[in-house]
Amino acid sequence: MNRLLRLIPLAAASLLLAVVATPAAALEVGMGDQRSRMFADPRFQQLDITRVRIVVDWDVALVDGPERARLDEWLATARTTGREPLIAFTDSRGRPRYLPAVSEYEQAFVAFAERYPWVRLYTTWNEANLASQPTAKSPERVAGYYDLIRSRCADCTVVAGDVLDQGGMIAWIERVRQAAASEPTLWGVHNYVEVHRPERAGTTARLLASVPGRVWLTETGGIVSHVLANGRVNWAYDERRAATAVARAFKVARSDPRIERIYLYQWSVDSYERWDSAFIGPRGDERPALGVLRAELGGTAARLHCMRWRPRGALSMPCTR
Repeated sequence: MNRLLRLIPLAAASLLLAVVATPAAALEVGMGDQRSRMFADPRFQQLDITRVRIVVDWDVALVDGPERARLDEWLATARTTGREPLIAFTDSRGRPRYLPAVSEYEQAFVAFAERYPWVRLYTTWNEANLASQPTAKSPERVAGYYDLIRSRCADCTVVAGDVLDQGGMIAWIERVRQAAASEPTLWGVHNYVEVHRPERAGTTARLLASVPGRVWLTETGGIVSHVLANGRVNWAYDERRAATAVARAFKVARSDPRIERIYLYQWSVDSYERWDSAFIGPRGDERPALGVLRAELGGTAARLHCMRWRPRGALSMPCTR
C-alpha cells in the first residue's frame, strides 16, 4: 500500500512530463540562409537550431566557380557544427529560365550527391509554381525530378513539390501527383501570403486537405521590406509587421500534426538586398522577430532541452538558455 502510494506521484509526474514534452517534439524548427556566417553568430548558436536550408542552382555541382565554392563552405560548416541541411534546387544563374530535361537534372544531381554524399534532404525545385520559374508551367517535369532523386537516392527524404501559397497552387500540385511514378509523401509550402495577409489565411490548410502525407513549411517568415527589380516597393519597411508574420507562421505550423517542420528565412541581411525577411539587420541589430522566435523556441526545443538536463527529482526548473 505504502509502495503504491509512493508510485502514484511518480506516475503522475511522468504523465505530466509526457504531456508537456509531446507538443515540444512535434514541431522541428529550421533556418534558411544563403551565407555561412549564420553559423558563427553566437545568437544563432544559442537557439540550438539544427535544421538548416539553402537554395542552390540545379547545376551547381557541374560548374567550377564562386557559387560552388560558397556552397562548399556552407555545407562544410553545417556538417562540422552538426546541422542537417535541406537542399532546394532552383534556376541556374548560368542558364536563367532554362528548364532542364530529366536527363540533365540527373547528371547534375548525381554530381551533387557524389560531391556531398552526407546530404540526405532534397527539394526538387524551389517555389516551382512561381511564374518566374521555368517549372511553373511544367509540373510534370518536377514529378520527373522527384522520381529521379527517389531512384538515385533511396534513403533520401525528398520534398516533391515546393510551392508558394498563391492561386492555382492546388491544381499545380495535383498535376505533380498525377505524373509521379508513386504518390509523393512530403510537400513543401512557402506560406508568405497567409502570414502577411490575414484575409487570405487558410492556404496551408487547403494544401493539407488536398494531399496525403506530410507537409513542411520549407520557407516562411516575416517580410521586413521587399523592393522589386524595377524599383517598385512591394512591401514597405516594417519590422513589427515581420514579427507578427513570424508569430502567425508558428501558429499555422502548430495547427496540424502533419506539419512536421518549419524553416524560417532568413537569418541576416545586407543593406543592398531587395528582399529582407531577416532576424538580424544589416548593422547586426536584433529585430523584434528574433524575440518572437526565441519565445517560440522557449516553448518547444528550449523547454525540451531543460527537461532532458534537469536535476533528478525536479519537476520544473527555469531554462537558462
